[in-house]
Amino acid sequence: EDQNFIVDEERLFKIDATWPNTNINGYPESPYTISCWQAKTGNLIWTYTFTDQLMTVSNRQNESVFTQDDSGRYLFFSSDGKTLMLTKDNGSFITVLNMEIGDNVFSEGDSVYTLKEDGIYSISLQSGQTKKVYRGNIAKGAARRLEGKIHFLALEGMTLFRCIFDPTTEKVRLERIVDNPANDGLVSYKLLGIDVSGNIIINAITSYKNTIMVYGRDNRLSFTTFMTNSNYTATPVYDAGGNCNYLAYTWETRSGSGSSRRYYTQVKVMGIYNGYSQTNNVYDSNGSPSIASNVIFARELSGKVHVCTGAYWTWILNTNSYGNGPAHGYPERTKVFTFDPVAGTAMMGNVNDLGLGLVTREYGVFSDTLAAVQTGNNNPGLS
Repeated sequence: EDQNFIVDEERLFKIDATWPNTNINGYPESPYTISCWQAKTGNLIWTYTFTDQLMTVSNRQNESVFTQDDSGRYLFFSSDGKTLMLTKDNGSFITVLNMEIGDNVFSEGDSVYTLKEDGIYSISLQSGQTKKVYRGNIAKGAARRLEGKIHFLALEGMTLFRCIFDPTTEKVRLERIVDNPANDGLVSYKLLGIDVSGNIIINAITSYKNTIMVYGRDNRLSFTTFMTNSNYTATPVYDAGGNCNYLAYTWETRSGSGSSRRYYTQVKVMGIYNGYSQTNNVYDSNGSPSIASNVIFARELSGKVHVCTGAYWTWILNTNSYGNGPAHGYPERTKVFTFDPVAGTAMMGNVNDLGLGLVTREYGVFSDTLAAVQTGNNNPGLS
């Protein structure tokens, strides 16, 4: 359910299944319906319904995902080794691809290009045929088109490259990233993002260190920070224009024992350019108060930085009042951490400050201009 919705700059897209069996052992089944809403008004724009005869949908977690191209024209839904392709304006069917498309998709003329871990593939909008146009080890994470060309991160051994793909020529230029303080031969890399100014944000993880590195458009290191083990989640914080001025680490700790045991959700926000650094936390004596690894919202708004962590386990199904709530070991709730770099302060915010409404929000997705959060209704037959 964390992958069943996506937003672009104006719209929300979501897939729902049919629940013929409403008991506790029921699973969603065919037919499936993809719906599109106007984000600002909530008006339904279109729906598209399909069955297993067209494409099967996996019930396994994280095996069915939405993707979209950067032009705002095409919507992709991948599952069980295939990808359904629709137009975003009216939900018209285009084709079903015999491959799962990558997380980064870009369109150019009559072709669509997708970045996968082993290279770049082109997809013809005329024939549906695919071909590999670049072979390389592409890092996971969010690529971005800048001035017509697609920027992404690639690895050659332990060497990092900013790669720039020109879809008009299908050629890739590699620019070496030389200054890499995290390279110890054992590190794994993830591309956290590339902002609208071309700054590339990289997460480097080993068993004993979690490092964030920010490189300018000249590929020179402009900022780096680290935490001294790998159990942290690193998140770039963008403003409304797509610039990244702040970074966040989120993690969980515990202290004490018995009746004095406390479980903490911690957030640290650091300014890339202004030297700001503040940490805040919230605790509960019954269990983790929020899921630090599940950042459902992170945004710089009106000079303040908001980082919101989600909740997975809030109650137990079919137990009436017993077993539910903080006193029974289910204290997880949506938490809002608000940081004010001008005042140099950090404080707890309220879900209503961000229009979230409920404290049981579980998941979140983002575009440069929109963020959407979701809560599952844990009753069979409902979503």
